[in-house]
Amino acid sequence: MPSKNSSQQITRPERTGRTYVLDNVERYGQVRYKLLSKMFDGITTRALRIAGVRSGWSCLEAGAGAGSIAHWLARRVGSTGHVLATELDTTLLQRVSVPNLEVRQHDLLRDPLPKRTFDLVHMRLVLMHLPERDQVLVKVADAVKPGGWLLLEEFDSFSLAPMNTPESCEKLLNTTAAFRQFMTSKGVDLGYGRGLGSLLLKCGFKNVRAEGAISLWPGGSSGSRFVKSTYEELREPLLRTGLVDEAGYANDLSRLDHPIFCSRLLLWVFLTKTAKSQFCWVEAGSCPDQFGCLGPALSHSSAANRLTI
Repeated sequence: MPSKNSSQQITRPERTGRTYVLDNVERYGQVRYKLLSKMFDGITTRALRIAGVRSGWSCLEAGAGAGSIAHWLARRVGSTGHVLATELDTTLLQRVSVPNLEVRQHDLLRDPLPKRTFDLVHMRLVLMHLPERDQVLVKVADAVKPGGWLLLEEFDSFSLAPMNTPESCEKLLNTTAAFRQFMTSKGVDLGYGRGLGSLLLKCGFKNVRAEGAISLWPGGSSGSRFVKSTYEELREPLLRTGLVDEAGYANDLSRLDHPIFCSRLLLWVFLTKTAKSQFCWVEAGSCPDQFGCLGPALSHSSAANRLTI
C-alpha cells in the first residue's frame, strides 16, 4: 500500500473475464453513474459525515464506479489521508485526479484486500450484482481496522408494492416484471438490501444502524431516466422473457417520461462501527453456506438500532 502522500496511481484496465449484466463503462454505464450520483450522493455523504470521516483517514471505496464518492472522500481526508478506489474496469475513474487518491483495477472476489487497514470501507450498489456477494461481504468487512466504520448501500426492489387504485400514478410495468426475472436469472439479488442488516449481525457486528431511503421520481426525473436507461440497455433480453412484447415495451418506456407517472426506489443504508477487538469470524477467514458457519442470527431489534440520516 502506498504512502498516504503518494500521487495518484492509475492502472490501465484489462479484461479479466468476469462480466456484469449491465455496462459499467460505455454509453449506458456513463449515463447510469451520472444519474446515480445525482440521486444518491447526498444520502451517501450524509452517512459519511455521521461516521466522522476526517483528515488523516484511510478509506476504501470498493466498486467505485465513476468516482464521485471517491473524490469526495479524498477531499475530506486531506493531504494526510489516503483513499483507495477499486473497480473491475478503471476507465471512468481515470478522469478523477486527486493527489491522495489511488485507483486500482481490482476483482472483489478474486483479488486480495489488505486486512484490518481502513478507517472506513464503503460500497454502494455492488454486492447485489455479485453471485458470490456473501464472500465479498466477509472480505471487505475484514479490511476495516478495529474501531473503523463499514458503510453499505443496496437496493430493495420488492418491499414497495404499487398502490392498486384508479387515482394512483403507480403501476408495476410489464417491462419491470421482465427486468426482475432477467436480472434474477443472472444471479442479481434485487432485494439484497432488505436482508443485509441480518447478515451484518450474523457477521458479529453490533449496533447495526440502518435507514431505508425511499425516493419518488416523476417521469423525466433523474430516477425515471435511470430506470429507462437500464431498460433501454437490456431491451433484447427483456423482450425474450416473454413478459412484455414490443408494443408494451415501447408504451412502458413512454410512461417513464410522463410527468404524472412515478418510479419509486428504496435504498437501504447500513452504517456500523467495528469493535476495538477482532471478531472471531474474521479470524476464521471464510463463511460458506450463507453464513451458516456462524450459527443462528442474533436477535437484535432493527428499530432500536435505527439511524436517522
